[in-house]
Amino acid sequence: MSHYRVYWLLIFLAGFLPRVYRLNLPLLESQPNRQVMDAFIIRQLYRPQEPLQVDFSVLGFPIYHSLVASLYHLSGCENLFWGRAVSLVASLVSLWLFIVIVRSFVSARIAAISVSR
Repeated sequence: MSHYRVYWLLIFLAGFLPRVYRLNLPLLESQPNRQVMDAFIIRQLYRPQEPLQVDFSVLGFPIYHSLVASLYHLSGCENLFWGRAVSLVASLVSLWLFIVIVRSFVSARIAAISVSR
């Protein structure tokens, strides 16, 4: 295995492990109102009680919400784990896409440095 592959694996693990540590803790951000709105939309998609009246031009297309609500339906229960899992996969996919884009313009070494900083 080349030393670049080992380096990529270390970067992947450095990004993956902190995100799965104590995965069941509630989410906290600098903008909890966004999290409350996301939770409301997901719950309405999972268990509709009234018509969903949300301005998606402000929030964006509900891909995240639909994925989490679908996982709720597949598992048969609401669990914070599914929201975290979707966020983790989205983070890793965006990291991979960033690496691919940077590697297309510059060397793999610079791509690795840009991701690790």
